[in-house]
Amino acid sequence: MQGDPTDDAAGNLERGSGSGCAPNTRDVRLLALALEERWPVSAEAKSAAVRRLEAVVSDPDAKPRAFDRAIKALASLSRVNLAAIDTGMRAKAQEELEERVAEIEAKIHQQGDRPS
Repeated sequence: MQGDPTDDAAGNLERGSGSGCAPNTRDVRLLALALEERWPVSAEAKSAAVRRLEAVVSDPDAKPRAFDRAIKALASLSRVNLAAIDTGMRAKAQEELEERVAEIEAKIHQQGDRPS
């Protein structure tokens, strides 16, 4: 086997199953699956896949099934991104809360050490 199949896929995403051909429903399903399941692909390949799905959504001649699958995949990516942002925000809030509790506990401990 020569080369990384991921790199080869990145180069072919723009062309689909034939040079100059519109993506068929199978192409769209495969692109959507790769994005939704977070297959290990390069950033370039992921960008190409997203552009491809966006092209299907904006194509008035796209088959209804291809359109539906593309729009669902793009919506799914938005949900994944929002979930990642939410997780990051919750983690930061938890860290800040832990720091605040530690500060309060330290103050209480210091007050307990003082003679009355």
